[in-house]
Amino acid sequence: MEFKTYNKVTPKIVSELINLDADNFLGNDVGNFDTCINWLKVCPEMYTIIKHEKKTIGYINFLPITKQCFEQVKLGRKKDYEILPADILNFKVGDNYCLFMSLVIDKKYRFSKVLIYLFKTFKKKINNLNKKGIIIKSVVADCVTPEGEKLAYHFNGKYVGKTLSNSKIFEFKFNL
Repeated sequence: MEFKTYNKVTPKIVSELINLDADNFLGNDVGNFDTCINWLKVCPEMYTIIKHEKKTIGYINFLPITKQCFEQVKLGRKKDYEILPADILNFKVGDNYCLFMSLVIDKKYRFSKVLIYLFKTFKKKINNLNKKGIIIKSVVADCVTPEGEKLAYHFNGKYVGKTLSNSKIFEFKFNL
């Protein structure tokens, strides 16, 4: 299988990402097109995409957020779908507080090497940011699925609490 990864996203791809969300999440955890486009205007580097034969089959949404928003998410007071463009930053030189918002892989590809390819590209992106002096100080993730929880534990995430909707929140640092 040949996979291609991308960091550039168009509105058409955002629609494809929302379709992937709809196959994997429920309710408000499914992305909203207008919201995603508005976030993308603030931080064009927020997505890492993987395709197979021109079909979008997975993505990571990882973005820098204000320290205040970071603390609200960490304490379970703000869900990712409540984040406003004003809460999002562009990656900057120095310390960045980030939200690992989502990792989605098409169900047909879950037990293939897609996750490895996607994470390799994501790791390269983070390393390139580090080379520019952009440091990921701390990361928070609101895990809404059991698979997300397993991944957070795999990356040595520290469980910090639950949201009002009972999803688990983790804080961790990537040692990429």
